[in-house]
Amino acid sequence: MKFNKLTGTLFLVLIMFLSVSFTIKDASALVGNPRFMAVYIPETKSSAHRNSRVVRATEQAINGIFARKGFTVLDKMFINNVYNEIEQAGRIDVDMDDLSALALKYRADLLLVYDVHAAKKVGGQSKYFGGILVEIALRAVAPATADLIAQKSGDLYVKTQKVPGSYYDNMQASKAADALGKAVAKALINDTVAYYDRAATAGTRFDVWFRNFDDEQTYTIVDVIEAIPGFMDKNVRNESPGNFQLDVNFQGKKFDFKRYLYKGLKEQGISFKTQQAKGNRFLLFKKGSDNPYNESNMNIQ
Repeated sequence: MKFNKLTGTLFLVLIMFLSVSFTIKDASALVGNPRFMAVYIPETKSSAHRNSRVVRATEQAINGIFARKGFTVLDKMFINNVYNEIEQAGRIDVDMDDLSALALKYRADLLLVYDVHAAKKVGGQSKYFGGILVEIALRAVAPATADLIAQKSGDLYVKTQKVPGSYYDNMQASKAADALGKAVAKALINDTVAYYDRAATAGTRFDVWFRNFDDEQTYTIVDVIEAIPGFMDKNVRNESPGNFQLDVNFQGKKFDFKRYLYKGLKEQGISFKTQQAKGNRFLLFKKGSDNPYNESNMNIQ
């Protein structure tokens, strides 16, 4: 309440504070309800079998949590295709680059990788009761860059009756996996949405490699990137004469970034060839020079 001495008028000053917060669906809507796939990758010999009830229960729990929060679950057929490609390649261990490439093949925006252990407690003094320990590890990966977004894990011990056969134990382990899977997924989803929130405000990260360019051209290339509409920030890595790697934060779609980049380089008279433009990774080298990305010992980090 204020009083104006000049006019003798009493008036009310109303100050309104507008608080803006992103809900899980708000963040999902920013990128159009991201499509995701949950892939089971056993990490040890003691990991549960992929077709076991405990793994299926975990998968359903994870998918349910993410689906209810606005994410789109990819069709089971695509998940099976991923498993088939891994098995056909004869791979025992699969790294995140390989998995990310497969996820991109089926147009997944988010890759969830999980592992499950279910161990029955043996021995003990009780004749009637035992127990089962279920452990779940869950990781969220951005397929476009193979970046680890977040990871969570947990375990749950449940008491069981000592009865003949495995049906009862499998049922109890499945119930535990369902409860634990939901809890781990809920813990992970906050960090996952925060990642999409950062991408919406700070820009999506693009990994751009340049090889065999003249020193003067490298500075021109950076000028071109900084002039791109939607450019937010950059980080130069692995720099050497004529070669460097850029992490570019760009607010917009991949197609627009690629279009602005290619157009800008051509306008500056920089001739180049593209080895790869998969996901958010671009590998470029000077036209007329040897392709450095064909080297078998090339290490991409």
